[in-house]
Amino acid sequence: MKFYLPPRFGLSILLSSLFLSSLAQAQLQPSFGKDQRVQYFSYAEGEVYPIYSKIGYSSLIQLEKGENLKDEGVLGMGFAKGWSLGVKENNIVFKPIGESPDTNMLIVTNKRTYAFDLKVRNDNITYIAKFKYPDTEQKQKDQIADKKPSQLFIREVKDEKGEKVFIDNRINLAYFKKGNLEITPTYVWDDGLFTYLKYENANDLPTVYKLMPDGSEVLTNSHTMDDVLVIHEVAKTLRLRLGKSVADIYNGNFKQSPFNKNGTSKDGTFRTESN
Repeated sequence: MKFYLPPRFGLSILLSSLFLSSLAQAQLQPSFGKDQRVQYFSYAEGEVYPIYSKIGYSSLIQLEKGENLKDEGVLGMGFAKGWSLGVKENNIVFKPIGESPDTNMLIVTNKRTYAFDLKVRNDNITYIAKFKYPDTEQKQKDQIADKKPSQLFIREVKDEKGEKVFIDNRINLAYFKKGNLEITPTYVWDDGLFTYLKYENANDLPTVYKLMPDGSEVLTNSHTMDDVLVIHEVAKTLRLRLGKSVADIYNGNFKQSPFNKNGTSKDGTFRTESN
């Protein structure tokens, strides 16, 4: 038996299908840590973040440090009976406990508003979901740009082009590279508070992790300043990952960062080659 659809009706179905398909393709996708069950989203107001869970497994959403639901905070779920939920400070832990529990979750904290799409499936589930915050990174970048070098620690040197520059005398240049050198920076240095990775190419920048004593990796906070990737700490070993490429940067003069009473004394203008 053949069916005939009027041209207008067929066009409506086609447009609806294309619209739903575009929505599915446009769904926000996270970046991943070493394990794909640890996911990172870049926060943007008005976005909906997909979280995938599984019966018998818990998921954790970890917000920015200092962010919480106290006082005027709000948390709402469309199908609350289908989920077990716990909140402490900036951590929200939950797991599905009912049949067909797919729903949404809305959160209002003391800093931001979040919308999550909670779905249950059998693979590629979310163990931990964390956020990068462009607004916080921009504030930190502005604070660094506002700081001036302390005149007590200034010394004159020449950069790689032979031009005279003034740097903080506490600059550490003792860095060593290992692994896939194609993803490592051309120059590396730190000022005791921040680590600076300068790239003299237009390639994609790697994701930077701090290597912990037990071998685990922790994502670092960072921002870019011109052609320099600024890491918001000094570590003994930084691990760079880009696709399947991996490299390590070792700090040969590592010292625990002191308490920063006056802010960084680095103005971001000096470039130096790593060893």
